[in-house]
Amino acid sequence: MLIYLFLVFNLYFVAENPRETLIFIDKTESVKYTGAILVQAKSEMEELIVQRFYKGYDGLKVYFIHGYTSASKASQSFKVSPPNCNPTLPSLKKQVCDNNYQKQLNFFRRSVLDSLVKTLQLEASTQTKNSTDIFGAIETACNQRKMMLRANANGKINPDLHVYIFSDMIQTSNFINLKNIGQLTLSNVVLRADKDLKIVRANYLNVDRTYLQGIIVHVKTPDVGISTPANMKNLKHYWETILNELGVKEVHWG
Repeated sequence: MLIYLFLVFNLYFVAENPRETLIFIDKTESVKYTGAILVQAKSEMEELIVQRFYKGYDGLKVYFIHGYTSASKASQSFKVSPPNCNPTLPSLKKQVCDNNYQKQLNFFRRSVLDSLVKTLQLEASTQTKNSTDIFGAIETACNQRKMMLRANANGKINPDLHVYIFSDMIQTSNFINLKNIGQLTLSNVVLRADKDLKIVRANYLNVDRTYLQGIIVHVKTPDVGISTPANMKNLKHYWETILNELGVKEVHWG
């Protein structure tokens, strides 16, 4: 019902700017989308569809977070088809055409939501499930915005890119490991973030402030998936510090 009502009011306000949404789903050992965690993620996915996937040409891509995130390709890709009703039709026929398009679009959006929920429950690959490359997701998003800007090189429009990260946000890679971040004081978290920034810039060469300045990041951590309040507090502080320093336009947590 939420998707349907939102659709009624926003169906024909087609965005002038291209809109893309990237969804990164943690497929490592530390996150299991079952029970309450799955219910929470499904609700967040539905809200995402409501807010970001209803206008003609809206695009949505799904990636997995694992040990080699930045090297992976999108596992799924969806796009909203624009309405094709002839504006010169008689009013009654035009209304019928509009209503049919609305029903088809609503059905499509629900099928996309169902597909996303099924994707949450997929088993992780045995080759990559033991490490978590979240910075690879940021690099992938940076590459996506660069591509969007190049496709609109006349500079008259500003591509709209939102990134949703479904993860416990505990980076565990060869470069950076955040498993024990809950044991640090906030001042030491800042020092750790400053140190890790240098590592990120040295190893993720496509991370570029020029492109990150136009990206909005939404972090969706499972409420029951974070072990302690201290861990959550430190993780939030760490990632907000890191992402702001890298140039991300906005960071929304939860």
